[in-house]
Amino acid sequence: MNEIEDQSRMNTKDRFDALMNLANFYREIRQARISREWRVTFGIWTVLATVAISAATIKTVPYWLTVVFAVSAILFQGYWLRRHFRLHENEAKRMYKYRDDAAQLLIPNEVPPLRKGNAKFVPFAEWFITLFLAIIALIANRPR
Repeated sequence: MNEIEDQSRMNTKDRFDALMNLANFYREIRQARISREWRVTFGIWTVLATVAISAATIKTVPYWLTVVFAVSAILFQGYWLRRHFRLHENEAKRMYKYRDDAAQLLIPNEVPPLRKGNAKFVPFAEWFITLFLAIIALIANRPR
């Protein structure tokens, strides 16, 4: 038997369960990626804050090192967030598509809700905080 014949033999419950399992699979992948993104972000923020605080309390970090790290953090964070945001959005589209397909099995005439992409603010805010902390680290460690 081929795959098309096997699919036609699936009853509605089996199809619904399969679609919801796919939706949950993409949700779990998305959540794991978001968790990883935030761990990296908090790591960068911690290092930048430590550099800024150490200059004020303990000892300044060599300025060239501060500049290299601050610029690298800003560029890397921008690339990282842009890449991950695209992946998050693709996974969300898949997740909602499978959820909507499952809902169609239960309520055939249901119109899926319109999902607006308002999440663009989050990566921008993350990057802006990185930029702000980098500037503070540069100011705190500037040569006197």
